[in-house]
Amino acid sequence: SSIVTVVGSGPKKAQEFARRWGIPRAGADYNMALADDIDVVHICTPPALHYQMVRAALEAGKHVVCEKPFTFDPAESKALVELAESTNLVNAVGFNIRFHPACQQARELITGGDLGKVNFVHGSYLQEFHLLPCPYGWRYDPKLSGPMRAVTEIGSHWVDIAEFFIGSEVEAVAAQFGNFNPRRWRTGDTMVAEPTEEAKELQVDSEDVAFMLIRFKDGVIGNVALSEVSHGRINYCSVEVGGDQGTLWWNSEDEHRLNIGRLGKGVCTQVNPWADAYQDTFRSMFAAIYADIAAGHPSENPKYPTFIDGHRNVAICAA
Repeated sequence: SSIVTVVGSGPKKAQEFARRWGIPRAGADYNMALADDIDVVHICTPPALHYQMVRAALEAGKHVVCEKPFTFDPAESKALVELAESTNLVNAVGFNIRFHPACQQARELITGGDLGKVNFVHGSYLQEFHLLPCPYGWRYDPKLSGPMRAVTEIGSHWVDIAEFFIGSEVEAVAAQFGNFNPRRWRTGDTMVAEPTEEAKELQVDSEDVAFMLIRFKDGVIGNVALSEVSHGRINYCSVEVGGDQGTLWWNSEDEHRLNIGRLGKGVCTQVNPWADAYQDTFRSMFAAIYADIAAGHPSENPKYPTFIDGHRNVAICAA
């Protein structure tokens, strides 16, 4: 397969990207992505645009890979699930963290009964990228990014990986949110916490931090700490699963190690020095997606996250 068209927010940016990667067509008109010679559309826009773009691609007969969060409104995401099912087109959402080899192994162990009955799941997703001063971008525009930030940006990933690990779905949530600098000032493309002479004041209502309590089906309980303002945390996603026969834990900054503890037996750490790194999770995810695209339709049990996963994630974030 080859990339034949890139559509950007403006023609100049699209053409520069196309030149860099040797893509023959570029522009700012989304209809370019629906041309007859295109089989699959990758939608990497701000989430406010996902619903219309996904619907248009499906109606044009294109397979679709959409970034997360899938949509803001569960009614919209449900409609896209139904449309995708009616067309029998491949549909996927970009929850790539599942594709760390340690995460794949964790799911096999947990769903295979290695931990016995699962009782709880807890963890965190911590980053530093929104500490002030930081760049201003579309994530701070609620018309493009929606009313939330930490929950939809990184919390959506954590919820997906927790469900993936234990093979069970979230059925209830409660959360506490923290926004520590609702008044900010923008100079050029940079936001700061204190006013300066040339700065323009901004009101930011989305959360920097969220602490979530979660109830899964089958009586499993959980919680997660989500933060985009944790100093020194580049991309730290951690998950710990406790069962009556063992406890398993993993984190994305030590992604080659999978730890399992047993009562009275200490901890067994499995290390896979040949495991793929973060960027390779995307390659593994797309390999699974494109296997179905080559077949022309979704497999009976897709190995990648589908619109159904995206829709459930939207409902959780909305709740």
